[in-house]
Amino acid sequence: MGPGRRLSTFTPPPQEGRRATLTARLIDLDDVLRVGMQVMEDSLCNWQKSPTTFIHFKG
Repeated sequence: MGPGRRLSTFTPPPQEGRRATLTARLIDLDDVLRVGMQVMEDSLCNWQKSPTTFIHFKG
């Protein structure tokens, strides 16, 4: 996982056992948000580019 994950969780890269836990938590979050993994990924990528300023994505 790259710097975006570190930026969003403020932790070093997970070890293999923790990777499964992170994946499970993301699946749980998607179950609540119901926006889809691709939307969550796009949102995190856009946030990573500008974490202190909101930039509306119009794509």
